[in-house]
Amino acid sequence: MFSRQTCRYTNSAFKLYRTHSRGFTLFEVIIVLALTVAVLVMAYSALYFSSSSSAKTRALVLKKSEILKIFHEMRFQIINTAKSSGPCFHCEEGTEAHRYELYFLTNSLKYTTGVGEVGYKIIKDKNGDPHLAYTEFPYPRTHRFALSNPEDKWTNCSDIIKGLDVEFGQKNMEQKEWTSDDLPGRVKVTLWYESDEEEGKLLPYTFIIIPGLKTEF
Repeated sequence: MFSRQTCRYTNSAFKLYRTHSRGFTLFEVIIVLALTVAVLVMAYSALYFSSSSSAKTRALVLKKSEILKIFHEMRFQIINTAKSSGPCFHCEEGTEAHRYELYFLTNSLKYTTGVGEVGYKIIKDKNGDPHLAYTEFPYPRTHRFALSNPEDKWTNCSDIIKGLDVEFGQKNMEQKEWTSDDLPGRVKVTLWYESDEEEGKLLPYTFIIIPGLKTEF
C-alpha cells in the first residue's frame, strides 16, 4: 500500500512530466520550417554556383585549347613556307574589320603531302555567323593566290575564331598587306575570339612568326 505522501509526490512528478512533455506550438513549428528552408536554399545556391563555375571553367579550357591548336597549325605552316619562283606569300585586308585573307606556299599541308598553297580567311555560315576557314591546293595551280578562286574548297577551321588580322615587317609591323615576291621577315597574326563575359566583344590572341624554311624548286 502506498502512503498518502508517496501518492502526493507521484502526482506532482506526473504533473511536472505533463508540463515538460507538451507538443510544439504552431509558432515553433513555423520557425523550424523557416530555418530548414533557409539552410536548403543556401545549400542549393552553393551547389548551383559551384556547378556553373565549373562549367564555365571547362568551356574556357576547351576554347583556349582550340585556339592553341589553330596557333600551332598556322605557326608550323608559316615556319615551313616554301620559296619558289614568283610570290610565295600573299595577304590582303578585307572590306570589314578583322577580315584579312592570308595565302602562302608551304610544305606542311594538313590533308596531303608535298608543297601546296594554303589559305585562311573569315567566312560566314548560312546563319551569318563568322568563323575561320581553311583551304589548300597542291602546287602548282593556274591562278596562284587568286581571291574568290572557284577551285578553292573552304572548310570550317574553327567556330570560336571570329576574326583574323595579319601584319608584316622586320621590327615594327608596318605593312598591312603583302604582295611582294620576297619572303616576309616577320609575320604577326592575330586571332580574334568571342569573350565569355560580354557577348559580341572580341578578344585578341596574337603571335609573331619568322618564316624559317626556304625551299627552292
